[in-house]
Amino acid sequence: MESLKNAAKPYKAIFSIAPDVENITDVIPLMAADNTPVFMTHTAANVEQTQKAIALGACHATHFYDVFPCPPVTEPGVRPCGIVEAVLADKNVSVDFILDGVHVDPIAVKMALACKPGKVCVITDANIGAGLEPGTFKFGNMGEINFAYKGAPARSVKDGTLDGSGLTLDQGLRNAIKFLGLDIVAASKLLSHNPACVLRKGDVKGLLAAGYDADFAVLDDNLEVQQTWIGGECYYRNNQETI
Repeated sequence: MESLKNAAKPYKAIFSIAPDVENITDVIPLMAADNTPVFMTHTAANVEQTQKAIALGACHATHFYDVFPCPPVTEPGVRPCGIVEAVLADKNVSVDFILDGVHVDPIAVKMALACKPGKVCVITDANIGAGLEPGTFKFGNMGEINFAYKGAPARSVKDGTLDGSGLTLDQGLRNAIKFLGLDIVAASKLLSHNPACVLRKGDVKGLLAAGYDADFAVLDDNLEVQQTWIGGECYYRNNQETI
């Protein structure tokens, strides 16, 4: 774990785990040392496994609801609970959603917003072709993927299964306003300050405030990106790279 963290420097290391993997509890504390974020994802963990992982340092659920299968019904009339319910019930665990309108129903995002204010983020799961016009693209040795429209989920040409997304963060912002009924201030936090806090960078990133990194985007009235600033320098302006 130390070697992996050192290899990531100067960038922040992040670990992703499935709480139902055998013996994972032995390594979660090593991952979480030095305030390193440990995410939970792609898992059918039960409530006990999830709570144990959280107690050992897991702090965030990524791609939430996607590949988090529902537990099997073992008692007719009783709705089973698993990692989704355990995460939603823990006020200290943050979550993120692929908000392209297909990967997850917006009602699930609304439920998370009600359960854990300030702990919900929007991500893209962007694949090759994201931000481009609709079409077919080669996804390495995974074969071809197709986007039915700009910002659509990526689907395997072979069998139609989901294979990432064509979502970009600016579209994610517009989707948050449209799907969730949020104003621009609340929606923008899902893509800026909240993720910064998840990454333990909430004291230097994600806000327009004195002492924070001057990283921000300038949008027009249609919420389309007009400028991108990084470290106080404009790198993108009106579709032309400036630096």
